[in-house]
Amino acid sequence: HAATLWTSTFNCNDWTESSSTWYSINCDSLSGAGFDFCSDSTGTHPTQITSLANNSGGGGGKGLRTLNGDGKDNSSGSLRVSFASRQTELWISWGMRYEAGFQWSPGLYYDKWLYFDVGDTCAVVPEWYSSDQVNVWTACGQNYSSASGNGWNSIMGGSASDGKYHTFKLHMKMDTNGSNGIIEMWVDGMKRISATNVNFGGGAGKTGWGWFNISSNQNSVGNNNTCMAVDFDDFVVSTTDTSDSLAPSNPPYVSVN
Repeated sequence: HAATLWTSTFNCNDWTESSSTWYSINCDSLSGAGFDFCSDSTGTHPTQITSLANNSGGGGGKGLRTLNGDGKDNSSGSLRVSFASRQTELWISWGMRYEAGFQWSPGLYYDKWLYFDVGDTCAVVPEWYSSDQVNVWTACGQNYSSASGNGWNSIMGGSASDGKYHTFKLHMKMDTNGSNGIIEMWVDGMKRISATNVNFGGGAGKTGWGWFNISSNQNSVGNNNTCMAVDFDDFVVSTTDTSDSLAPSNPPYVSVN
């Protein structure tokens, strides 16, 4: 598809984050972004490309495994997807799974799934929000949130993760005047956010987004007393609707082994 900018099932050689491998990732043009490890009482835990993270309802045989721990910025490293040119409209679909039993803390603040670059516009971050909303935050100082009852608790069936892959789709279109940008988000095929008054900091001379990171930092995501897996798989990034996503809109959800 000519409109596709990037796609990956992470069906590459196994890879483990380390100081010696961080800048030599041989997988679908990915590069290292935030270099860090999740820490708990058992040690430090890196990001990996591994069959353990595979979404069997999608394509390929592997996935990307990141780790989140308790506290603030206690997470493993991020990977970056870069575009050949800056984009003013993006459709991104992917699968994401939290390890079974992963508990949000009562003081949930944020957990950034993806991070779109600042460039000459505002950074954009889709994330969990409050106890039962999904949200897209922009560095222009605005949150675009779902209605209550469309977030973690409703998607997972309670405060603990169900350990299954869920599908996500994000559409965003740059504004031309600070107030006519678009954000739409679907989770498991259901539309959760629709906003047509978004300020991305666009306008004359603004050229859009040039890259995004998969996974980012987080704050107070859980009281799990250990690092737990957050898996990603089956990305399709396009300038038009990603209805041809590698991850089907109603996948056979697969639990973590």
